[in-house]
Amino acid sequence: MSINIKVIIFNTNVKTFLLYGAETWRTTATIIKKVQVFINNCLRKILNVR
Repeated sequence: MSINIKVIIFNTNVKTFLLYGAETWRTTATIIKKVQVFINNCLRKILNVR
């Protein structure tokens, strides 16, 4: 599977599932950082970046 397809699947499925209901979260800097770290880790795995 190409990298473009993997990123599209990530954006449409994983990010959607992860951020569902996020507007109701108490958005502290810690929560925002944790979500960003998770997204970055997923993209690193997709792109095979260490």
